[in-house]
Amino acid sequence: MNSKAIHLESDPQLLEGIVTALQFYVESQFPPGSTDCGQVAREELLNVVDALRASQAAGTPASYSRRMRAMVKEGIRLYYAFRAEQDGFEHREECALLQNASRGGAFTEEDLRTARAHDQAAHQPDPSAHRQAP
Repeated sequence: MNSKAIHLESDPQLLEGIVTALQFYVESQFPPGSTDCGQVAREELLNVVDALRASQAAGTPASYSRRMRAMVKEGIRLYYAFRAEQDGFEHREECALLQNASRGGAFTEEDLRTARAHDQAAHQPDPSAHRQAP
């Protein structure tokens, strides 16, 4: 195995979540016409997205260069910060799961469902808090 690459071993749904987060990150932080450094970052991130999509389509293991690790992590974090603003609640467990998956952790679709359920439960008000004393 290439030690300069991070190999992703999670289910396709988690990989799709990483791709979605990276696409959001690219479009929001590195739009076309940004600085030269921004354009380099944009191209590198789009290369990661393309490689992940190609691996998904071919049914082969996905990987990306270790030097992109911090940007991938930041892309996932920023995407979930945006989602929190849009949805009105934080997706802490789902974000953490995708960040761990992006570092090569092996996770399943069931892990993703569980993280989402925990995030939803954390968002729901405690029904006992609304009870009135008789």
